[in-house]
Amino acid sequence: MAQLGELVPDSHDSPQLKLLKAKSLQLLMYCVSLRINNVERP
Repeated sequence: MAQLGELVPDSHDSPQLKLLKAKSLQLLMYCVSLRINNVERP
């Protein structure tokens, strides 16, 4: 199992890990967009 933050080629990832990475990325982008929206608001 790869350590968090360690770069591992996608070919070595299990389907579950790929799904987890995709969900984490979506959540991260969602949080970033929320913060940007909050900053833009007066």
